[in-house]
Amino acid sequence: MLRKTKKPKTDQSGLVSLIVVAILAVVLGLVAVGFSKLMDRELRQSLDRELSAQAFYSALAGLDDARAYLGAGGTGFDKCNSPPSLGQYFTSDLSGSSGIAKYSCVTIDTQPDNLVYQLGKDQSVTFQISKPNMGRMYFSWQNDQTPSSFTPLGSLGSLPQESSITSQTGGLLEVNLYPIPNGFPGSSDTNATLSSLSRTYYMYPNGGSGTPGCVSYSGSNCGSGSIGKGGFVPGNCKIGNTFKVGGSSANPQMCNSFISGINLSPTNFYVRITARYNPIDVTVQAATNGGQSLTQIPNAQAIVDVTGQGTDVLQRIRARIDIGNNFQTPLYGVQSMESICKGFDVSVTSPGTYGPSTSDSNISANIDQNGVCDSIPSTGGTTTTGIPSGFGPH
Repeated sequence: MLRKTKKPKTDQSGLVSLIVVAILAVVLGLVAVGFSKLMDRELRQSLDRELSAQAFYSALAGLDDARAYLGAGGTGFDKCNSPPSLGQYFTSDLSGSSGIAKYSCVTIDTQPDNLVYQLGKDQSVTFQISKPNMGRMYFSWQNDQTPSSFTPLGSLGSLPQESSITSQTGGLLEVNLYPIPNGFPGSSDTNATLSSLSRTYYMYPNGGSGTPGCVSYSGSNCGSGSIGKGGFVPGNCKIGNTFKVGGSSANPQMCNSFISGINLSPTNFYVRITARYNPIDVTVQAATNGGQSLTQIPNAQAIVDVTGQGTDVLQRIRARIDIGNNFQTPLYGVQSMESICKGFDVSVTSPGTYGPSTSDSNISANIDQNGVCDSIPSTGGTTTTGIPSGFGPH
């Protein structure tokens, strides 16, 4: 007799639930681990930002200490925190003795091979160069606000109206050179000697090949033709210019000009540079007469390199500090379309020596209600308008 056997039940719905729960548990675990990693990363980044700020401000503190050190007459040094004197100006550990915030290294170069200035429109700076073996002075410049684009100011020597100038128009660099000879030889008239030695040149932002334009201090031909006092010197500007004076560490700039033949008996030069039409960045370099070898420029600018440290995070600052008197005085103390009625008499007590100044009442007493000089009789060296002879609006 055959018997029927019951088949076992094959309902697996419970197993599927277990698998789904296990998968969800693994996913949730991975999500939790991911969130934990993100939190750790955010915490580390937040800590790094805090330590980076500590390192940055520590470097700024080192820069301020270097400024005070140089102001007290300190000299350059190329080993970390090793000034030859006046070491009391440096306090490297800014957090007591914990070492959490400090500047770990400071070096100062007081004789760089180039000077760098950022000049606003119509801004001037005057500095001194004292180099007995200097034969050439190089000037490189380009617009500060649009360093990657350039439009020539015009044809060499033309001066357009400022209303036509755009931010891409090349800025013009005015250079005043004042050699100071020892003892003013060759003339008993000091002012005449200084006048004969001084030069004014206008480094012009014309288009070109990038090779520097040249002017000779003596006025002779220098590759750009004979250029006298007050002449225009081509800058031969070129976008992407790669010209560099031999061995220079300075970045190339679009426009370049140089003054040759300045290896004269004077070894001290006052140089005044002024930006015209647009703000410009200017690099000044000195070289031997052949122009192939740069010479260092002492006592004008110092390059300070500071490394700040916040625990294990470092920040490095490299800055320039003016260490000479740069005579950043206004171009015009008073400028007026009318004469200002205020005159002074200065007595000459001996050659080159002046006595105290006194007010000239003949002028100061003749001012109308608008502050304009009234007409007065021509007496005491004044004109009938009340203005001293030879004076114009000033």
